[in-house]
Amino acid sequence: MQNVKTILIAATALTLMSGAALATDSENKSENKSYVEQDGSKHEADVYQYGSTTSYVATTQTGSENKLTITQTGSGQTVGDRSIVSQGPILQAGTGNELTITQAGQNNTVSNVYQYHDGDGTGNVATLTFDGIGNGASLSSLDQRGSGNVVTASFNGNYNNFNFQQYETSNLIEAKVVGDGNTVDAYQAGHDNKAYFKSESNDWNKDYYETPNAFNNNIYTTQFGTSNELLVEVYNGANGNDINIYQSGLDNYAQSSSVTNGNSVDIDQLHDYNAAFVDTIGGQGGNIGVIYQNGYHNYANVVQ
Repeated sequence: MQNVKTILIAATALTLMSGAALATDSENKSENKSYVEQDGSKHEADVYQYGSTTSYVATTQTGSENKLTITQTGSGQTVGDRSIVSQGPILQAGTGNELTITQAGQNNTVSNVYQYHDGDGTGNVATLTFDGIGNGASLSSLDQRGSGNVVTASFNGNYNNFNFQQYETSNLIEAKVVGDGNTVDAYQAGHDNKAYFKSESNDWNKDYYETPNAFNNNIYTTQFGTSNELLVEVYNGANGNDINIYQSGLDNYAQSSSVTNGNSVDIDQLHDYNAAFVDTIGGQGGNIGVIYQNGYHNYANVVQ
């Protein structure tokens, strides 16, 4: 069995080396597929697909303290699509694993990405970066199970979409959105989870984008459990955004702050001892703030 594993690893290495050798050959840049499987601890895997169209990646790492980096540039790339790469999705099973996904270009997709552990030990970390148009998308894009997991995401461009799901306790989502028409959908179930979102103007990225402001971004968040915290900040010319926050449980906190115009904020909180804040005092008008609370000893604050 050891010999078989050695052969598979050698074949994978040759495949990746061949891909690197073809990086400048535009005639061989379509329909690439990559699959890496590592069993054990402290492995590292790097997969690069440059300037391609319709390339696919799937990877499985089982164990602890493994690292996986996936970089795709071009259009129509896919990370973790089980229907395309028959071996399966992107899976890290164990504790203390790190995943980095970078997509640059347009119409790239991330789906069926999983980081699982049994709740004990160090949590897993996922870092996601999207530069371009129409990247991300798909339900169940990133699913983390266990405690102490972290997602850090950056969206630079227009019409990018992503979905995060975290289950258990003390998990964290941090997402930064720069551009227009982007959608971020976050779901957390458990307690002591936190989510932070920022929507900014493209003025901070004039070298890359011509659009002067960030308009019409959508942020949807759902938290179930107790002692959860959610913060959404909209500033620097980000106008006309739609923010929907839903929390069900006890002792939850939600805040949406903006210094821009034409934003809509809807916060729904069910059960007791929750607090909700909507602050649009720095804008020029046209903002809508709605808070609905059902339970006992809740607090609502709106400043316009």
